[in-house]
Amino acid sequence: MKNPYLITGFKCSANTFYYRRQPTYPSRWITKDIYDKKHQEYQDQIQVLEIELSEHTKADYDYQTTVATVLSIARRAKSIFENSSEVANKRAFLSLILQNPTVNGKNLAFTLVSPFNLVLELADSPNWLRG
Repeated sequence: MKNPYLITGFKCSANTFYYRRQPTYPSRWITKDIYDKKHQEYQDQIQVLEIELSEHTKADYDYQTTVATVLSIARRAKSIFENSSEVANKRAFLSLILQNPTVNGKNLAFTLVSPFNLVLELADSPNWLRG
């Protein structure tokens, strides 16, 4: 993942080329053709990095929204199920969080759908970070 500091670094390099092209620098340092070529390269790199940064920012926001929604549903699952008055709504809610539920006599066997299974696994863990 590229970070915003790379954009700043490329902008600084582009500015260096800009100032080297100014009349205060001897023309032997850099020619107009080299300057134009390097300037365009840096502008292209800056544009690519800004697009990537924008995509990562959107992905971070989407990820945070998803995590918040999953945790909210997991925290309120019991009340959501109990407060639903229609059987169809209860069935839809169970199909959202359960995978392959089966009934063996009086016992219900089920597997939670991802990411709800991770919430259950991490519920007893004091440290939610993996590693």
